[in-house]
Amino acid sequence: MTKPVRCSLYLLAAAVIFLLSCGAGRAEELDLAGILKDKTLEEAIGILLELQQNNPEHLGIKANIGALYLRRKETERARIYLESAQRLMKNRPGLGSLQDRYLVWTNSSVLEYLSRNHEQAVIAADNALSIDSNDPAGVELTKAKALVKLKDFDRAVEILARFWNERRGILNVEDSLTFAELLILGADPKNALRVYDHVEVTFGWVPGLGARQSVALENLGMYAESIVVVFKDLDIRRFSGQIDSSLVKENLLTVTAKLEDVVGQQRLTRIAKMVEGIIAYINAQYGQAWKHFSTFRDSIDEPYFTFLLLASQLQSGVAAQKDFVRFLEFEKVLSVHPGFYYHLWRGMKNGDGVYSFQTVHRLLEQVIIRSPGTAFADESRRELAGFFGISSPEMLLINAELETIYQRLLAGTSLTALERIIGMLALRDNPYSAAALLITENLAQRPHVRQYLQETMGLRTEKMKNVLSPLAGL
Repeated sequence: MTKPVRCSLYLLAAAVIFLLSCGAGRAEELDLAGILKDKTLEEAIGILLELQQNNPEHLGIKANIGALYLRRKETERARIYLESAQRLMKNRPGLGSLQDRYLVWTNSSVLEYLSRNHEQAVIAADNALSIDSNDPAGVELTKAKALVKLKDFDRAVEILARFWNERRGILNVEDSLTFAELLILGADPKNALRVYDHVEVTFGWVPGLGARQSVALENLGMYAESIVVVFKDLDIRRFSGQIDSSLVKENLLTVTAKLEDVVGQQRLTRIAKMVEGIIAYINAQYGQAWKHFSTFRDSIDEPYFTFLLLASQLQSGVAAQKDFVRFLEFEKVLSVHPGFYYHLWRGMKNGDGVYSFQTVHRLLEQVIIRSPGTAFADESRRELAGFFGISSPEMLLINAELETIYQRLLAGTSLTALERIIGMLALRDNPYSAAALLITENLAQRPHVRQYLQETMGLRTEKMKNVLSPLAGL
């Protein structure tokens, strides 16, 4: 089954037992979790809707249908079933199990929160908590976020602090970020930073995390560190092709200028040195960047600063084995960062270790996948092509790209897209050619593709005619 979001959005109970009318009206107990095991979200909804036809007033079925539609973000459909379940509970007190009733109100609270009916979200959450104060799904977290929207910060932070101390594992990204913001409002930036660190370690980098961290750091007077985490967001966007280097530099200088009015000259000098190092890093002047960053080595304990220091060291070709080991530790929190993979393969090439297709192809592929259309991806593609003496690197497609084109063709896109795959067959042998040939063979089994190959055969080189003619049935 599709992996469930935390129970506040998808609450198929672990062992929901309900009555199903069947045969000559005989009631039979069934295990809903067992019935829906390994089913997709669509299949699960279909099964429940069919059961609903025979059991129109079964609270558990209505509750779970509403939960599944909510999981699919179809709030209006979810509302139909959840409000119907609420009417059943009102008209027939005691109907369904406690678990069913808790499920109805928990999902109703989430529904109202998503619909921006924050007062109703609080009421529904309180109804759920009155049924099961243990709150296995964590509906009280939805209540806390609704209270924030209602500007009832004291009650909200009390709830979130309790979960942080007692049930931290149930907090999702939104819960954690909300808690951190409340801590900053309450003049507790140090603990806010701990929460942000928890987010990064648990969930990895999320968009805007650096900007949030910078607010807490500035409140603590840690301005150089604040610049670093602001740059973290910009650097990831730069490597992902969302923003160009000139705009990154402009943003950095703007942030620095704003600090001129709030910090003393000594701190401003320190900030300027950090920005100089970052700009050298942006300009790929890694040796110069490393020298700048090294002056902060013993005074800054910010993970992304360590990342920048090590990346510059790797790129400069002066990294030792222990530096590579430390750098590899960043993959868990920065797996979305194309720069992590780019710096690593470049560091391996510039270093003294074994550098071959086998040792770096995964890194090169990750840059191509995560940094499409950028100079970083182009360089990585050229590096891959160079291992096999391919003179037209732009024609080389890795397996992930081939699969994307294949899926588009299956979905009905123009057959001209097939030319990218066919182009792979004209290249020198490489590890990706087999996938290109297999895809072409599979597609050629479709009549319209076979016809396309026949009609375009006259445009092919002799080499490609030899490859494609058998597939085209010629």
